[in-house]
Order: sequence, then structure tokens, then C-alpha cells
Amino acid sequence: MKIIFLQSSSRDFSWFNDYYDNVFIQGKSKAKAHFYSAISTLKNNPYIGQAIHNTEYRKMVIYKTPFSFIYYINKEENEIEIVRIWDNRRKSINFNIGNEE
Repeated sequence: MKIIFLQSSSRDFSWFNDYYDNVFIQGKSKAKAHFYSAISTLKNNPYIGQAIHNTEYRKMVIYKTPFSFIYYINKEENEIEIVRIWDNRRKSINFNIGNEE
């Protein structure tokens, strides 16, 4: 399946990069390697993420980071749509998915 990062994930991607560029610099190389490894794993195993109760979304933790992919499997387009790159230290997800602060 093809992986698509939706616009709703762009601010999260910026935070992921800012976190490892400015806050936890020593973890940057490993975190980015785990990020790309998670993409590869997800591409080959779209149902690997935990189903999020009462939604069509799934959550896959990015190994050894405080982040997760929140995604939707679009079977019609044969795509995995990354909706958010969620910082797990934040409050739980409100499923007005594109508008959490």
C-alpha cells in the first residue's frame, strides 16, 4: 500500500523534527531511523496498528519515541493515510482529528 501524509499531519511532522533538532538532539539519528522503519513496517502491514475504539482510525507507536502514527486505511485508493503524528505525551486524542491543540 502507498503511504500518504495528509495536510493534518504537517504541523505534527514539524514538531517531531523540532523536538529532535532542538530538545533531544542526541536521539535525533535513532528517532529518524525508527520513523522511517515504522513507515516501512506500516506499508507492508497496514493492520499492525491498534484500532482506535469507535473510529475508523488506527494508532501505531513509533518504536523508542514518544510519537505514534494515527492513520486510516483507504481500501478504495489502496493507501494508508497518515492523519496525525501524535505526541503521546499530550492529552488523549479528540476525534475532531484535524483540530487538536
